[in-house]
Amino acid sequence: MLFPKYFSDEPVQERQFYMGILTSSAQITMCTLVMEVIWNINLIFIGMLGKAEIIAAVGLSDMVIYFSGGLFVMGLNEGFTSLAGRAFGAGHLKLIGIYLNKALFLILCFYIVPLVVAFYSDKILILLWQKEEVAIIAREYLLCLLPVILFEYIFDLLRSYLNVMEIYHVHSTINLITTSIHPFLCWYLLPYGFKGIALASTITQGANNILILSYIIIVNPCPESWFFSFKSIFKGLKKYILYVSPIAFPICFDALFYGIKTMIVGTFQNSRMLAAHVIVTNIFEIFYCIFLGVNLSLNTLSSNAIGERHIKKCRLLTKFSFFFGIITGILFMIFFMYFSKSIYQLYTQDSEVLQTMVDISKVIAVFVIFDYTQSCQQGIIKGVGLVDYGFYSVLFSYWVVGMPLCAYLGIYKDMQLLGVWLGYGITVIILFLLNTFIIWRIEWPSLIKEKYEEMQEDNRLMILEEEEFYKEFELHNEHI
Repeated sequence: MLFPKYFSDEPVQERQFYMGILTSSAQITMCTLVMEVIWNINLIFIGMLGKAEIIAAVGLSDMVIYFSGGLFVMGLNEGFTSLAGRAFGAGHLKLIGIYLNKALFLILCFYIVPLVVAFYSDKILILLWQKEEVAIIAREYLLCLLPVILFEYIFDLLRSYLNVMEIYHVHSTINLITTSIHPFLCWYLLPYGFKGIALASTITQGANNILILSYIIIVNPCPESWFFSFKSIFKGLKKYILYVSPIAFPICFDALFYGIKTMIVGTFQNSRMLAAHVIVTNIFEIFYCIFLGVNLSLNTLSSNAIGERHIKKCRLLTKFSFFFGIITGILFMIFFMYFSKSIYQLYTQDSEVLQTMVDISKVIAVFVIFDYTQSCQQGIIKGVGLVDYGFYSVLFSYWVVGMPLCAYLGIYKDMQLLGVWLGYGITVIILFLLNTFIIWRIEWPSLIKEKYEEMQEDNRLMILEEEEFYKEFELHNEHI
């Protein structure tokens, strides 16, 4: 029997609480959306070069980044958010800094992968039945993007660090400023082709990192958590990795799924079809950023609620994830059904590519509600610590059912691009049903007690060992 006093009984005004979720989601979404907009600004300017092969190469470059673990690192950062959010909710501020040191170390380790893969990406793509001309362009573009990849990893971690403390306006403001300048950089560097566009991205993402670091160092919103220590990196690193990996893998599976979809479309050897797929995918991901922002917000807020041991907040956040996903999903269903063509025309005037995109949009309209709602649900599942269940639901949906189905419909049934997107639609419907079952089965008192006590144990072990290390270090210096 759990005693009621173990849990927080702080009153919650539901309307005010929901407005708080919307406010934090809006600011995180703005940052996420703006980062995605940068890639689409790049795509628009690359489209001005007038070659479908270059547009296709950009899509394949994204796929290579996915395969080299790019979004896996973003997933590790979400794992940091989940752990650090609980520590913040419970008032263990130094523990946030320990988690931050581990997260930064993992970023630097995993960055080695895209560094190596980029140099051999053309050979890899040709082995995967992609056109040689497109593969060579993709390699050159990837090599130019290497600094951008590292800058994005670090910026994503630093904004997660601020999100944990419910500081959302800083990174969204920074992104808004730099993205407003980005089109002018692209226009100025367009004469240098796709390499000039990549350079514009490097300047923009580099400025993001300089500005957010300047804020953290000068304002220093949480001094107890902003420090560097080798001891804190390696002590308990294995346990940290075992926790954050099940959060990172579903994001990686999602990204790899998109990448393999692009690869399957590439095997049709139709540059216009591949260009249509790349453009629709980018627009779809822009809208998905809204729900990814809600996902990140729900991850942070539900982690904080676990740290505060507040059952009602957890339940309200869960309810919000369903209603927001369904209501806004309906709006996007209407968009894809009736209004998407006007957006597509910003990217290309090729009539064949446009018609292909319009046909795909009708399929997207059928499943978009389920896809966007399951994204919101994933935020709750990660935030409350049910990372293993989230991992297996994504693994089953995407790889046991989804990928074979996309290949079967697209290649074997010769439905080509339409079959690939139809297979994806069935995949996200299955994932929505699995997530709904996981959340419906939660026993909140038992779950909160279990996760809170795990975090308390982490704090006790890591902080005490850190203090003992520095005492030994001081004694050693005195002896010298």
